[in-house]
Order: sequence, then structure tokens, then C-alpha cells
Amino acid sequence: MLIWLEKFEKLFGFFVKLLWIAAFFAFSIYIYREYHKNTFYLRDFKVPLAWVQQGYTGEVVKEAILDEIDKIRQITLADWKKNRTTKSTRTKDNDDTQILNEISVEGFNVKSIVKTILSVLGKKDKSIGGYVTMNDSTQSISVQITDQMTKQFIISKKKSIDNLIHDATLHIMRIKQPIILLSYYQVKGDSLGAKEAYYYLVKHRDITKDFDFYTASSYMSLYEKNFDKADAWADSLLQKFPEEMGSYKSKANVCIYKSYYGNSDSLEKIKYNNLYAEYLKKAIIHNNHDGEKVPLGNIYIELADHYFRNKEDKLGIEYLEKSNEIEPLPSYTYNYLGYRYLKQKNYAKAELAVKNAIMIEPDNGNYWDSLGELYVIQGKDSLSVSCLKRALKSGTKVKEVSIEAYKKDPRWRRLQNRKDFQYLLSNKNYQVNNKLKK
Repeated sequence: MLIWLEKFEKLFGFFVKLLWIAAFFAFSIYIYREYHKNTFYLRDFKVPLAWVQQGYTGEVVKEAILDEIDKIRQITLADWKKNRTTKSTRTKDNDDTQILNEISVEGFNVKSIVKTILSVLGKKDKSIGGYVTMNDSTQSISVQITDQMTKQFIISKKKSIDNLIHDATLHIMRIKQPIILLSYYQVKGDSLGAKEAYYYLVKHRDITKDFDFYTASSYMSLYEKNFDKADAWADSLLQKFPEEMGSYKSKANVCIYKSYYGNSDSLEKIKYNNLYAEYLKKAIIHNNHDGEKVPLGNIYIELADHYFRNKEDKLGIEYLEKSNEIEPLPSYTYNYLGYRYLKQKNYAKAELAVKNAIMIEPDNGNYWDSLGELYVIQGKDSLSVSCLKRALKSGTKVKEVSIEAYKKDPRWRRLQNRKDFQYLLSNKNYQVNNKLKK
């Protein structure tokens, strides 16, 4: 027994040593990544006493800026995701695109140890701070972007403080989140704002990460329809960051722009259209952003759109299904998917897809109309009429969803002799409903 205990002690000691070595290497990798992160902390703003008395403390101003950043991000992400539900980004702190609150360090804390080690290695926290001043006619916010950069914004007291917060936020995002900001200006159709934001980025090239700068440069060149220049920036990005998903996304964007808007002939456009799909697939393979995995749902949707445009419905459906496994699709995409299933005569899946759309937007008459069409094709006439009734009662409709349209639309030819359908078209039921609503 003593011999076995001695062997166990030696073996256990060996594994403990391995564990300590593994922990050391893991901690070293963590320190390395933290050293190369470009995380910014937003400190409290200093405000005059008059503001404090009105409830505008430094903490309130700071939170207002963070809220505005979140609002701008959600507007842009909603456009990228084509109306997918977008959630707040305030809780994320896993990359350098998020502006964080000051970390409070109390007692024995891993973060405090890491910060101490990084400071010994020469790494300092970059902070955003500022102060609010006020005189008889104007009020201003001074925003400190880095230790060397401070920008002041002034508005009249007659204007809302929200204008001041918005201007300060856009200025912060010029350096901290340039891609988001450029996309935001594009969504708003503000070409002047986009150019100013990019030229500011060029002016302060020394404090901008290479990846962000190359991506923004390629994006801006596409915005200006200088496709060769955009391609050159995307090539540089791919050469310097071959393992980053964003590098392949940038190349894909250049290819699709060249396919749609380029001056090349038909064969060249077909080539760029195919390259677009190839680079998106490579982006899936290199699923990495700053060392972390990225949800692939949006790329799957882009690939699905590509294959539907090229009449390859089978592949389009396959990628939409992959996206749906990761995150629920937008309502209109479910409706679209339902029609694709219908085209394949896969009625069960078509019905499920359209019902998913209705579940998201139950008051959308277009989706009830789609379900009614699905039922009438299957010979389920009673269910079809019931769906059309719901469509006419709904708040959101298109011109195809109306009594006049239903009288002429060939989709409903087989329902014309049904009494319930004739009653639906008589409009009596809806005259009563309209009076009740009024």
C-alpha cells in the first residue's frame, strides 16, 4: 500500500506541475492579447454646478454618450442585418469596438493584476473623458479622445443638450468605431459626413489600428465608386490579416460592387459575382475577429441572396436554413422562404415558414395573404378564406391585399363561387368593423 501511495504521490505531483505550466502559458497568452487590445475607457465628465442642480451630473452625461453610441450602432446593425432584431451592445466588452466604463478595482482582482503587469510592460489605458462648460449664451462639451487629442463642441443654450451629446458621440466614434460610423452615414445618405469622418481618420492615422484603417479605406473607396482603389485596400488587408474574417468580407464587398456597378463586360461581371460567393465562403472558414468566433447567420443570408439571384434555389434555401439555426430570420425573409418552399411544392415547410413570419408580425396582412395563397393551392379553401379575412382586417397591407384586388386577382379564381368568399367581398363585414374602430 505504501508503494502504491508513493507512486500516486509522484504521479499526482507530475500532473500538478503540468497544470501549473498550462496555467502559466494560458495566462501569458491572455496577457499578450490584452497588451495588443486597444480598449478605451469612458471616464466621468466634469460638469458645472448649474448642471448638477438640474440633474445633469457627470455620470448622466457619460451614460447619455454611451446610449447615443448604442443607438447609432443599432441603426447601422439593423441595416446590415436587414431588419433583424438588434439588441443593445452596451453589455459587450470583448473587443476594441466597445467603449467601456472605468473598471473599478477592489482588493485581490485578476484585472488589477493584469493592469499592473501591462503597465510595467509599458501598456497604458486609453481613456475618453471630458468636461462641460457653460456661460451666459453657450454651453460646450470638451471630449478627450486620447492623452493628446481634445475636441470642443459648442451649442447655443436655445438648442437641446441632445444635439451636444450627438455631436460629441460622432466625434468619439470617428476613431473608436470608424466602420460603424461610415456605415451610419451611408444609411443616412450623408456623403459629406462620411468623407469628413474618413479624412479625420487619415489625419490621425497614428492612433488608428491597421485593420480598421484598411477596412475603412476600402469601404470609403467603394462609397466613392473607385473600385480599383477599394480592391487595392482589400488586397492589403488580406495580405496583412489573412486569418481575419473581415479581410475576406472586404474582398467579397469589392467583388459584388464590381459585379453590379463596374464597367466590365458580362463575362467579367459573372466572374466577380462568383468570386463574391467564394470570398464569403472563405470568411466562414476564417471565422475569426480579434481571436474570437463570430456568429455566421448574416453571411449565410448573404450567400442565400446570392444563390436566389442566380436561380439556384436549392442552395439558397440551404443557406437560409443554416442562418435560421443560428438566429431566427426576419419576418419578411420567412415569408420569402415560404414562397421558395411553395415553388418546390414542399407545402409543410412553406406553411411553417409563413407562420413564423406571422408569429413575428401578426398584424401584417401580407403574410396572412401568403398563407391564404398556400392553402388555396392545396385545395384548403375554407382555411384560405379565413386567412384572407385576417389579411383584410390587419393594419399593414399592400395593394394586393384589398377587396378590389381580391375580385380580380387570378390567385383566388377557384374561390369566386364560394358564399363565404362572396360575403368577404361584399364589404359589409368591414363597414361594421370600420365604424366600431372609429
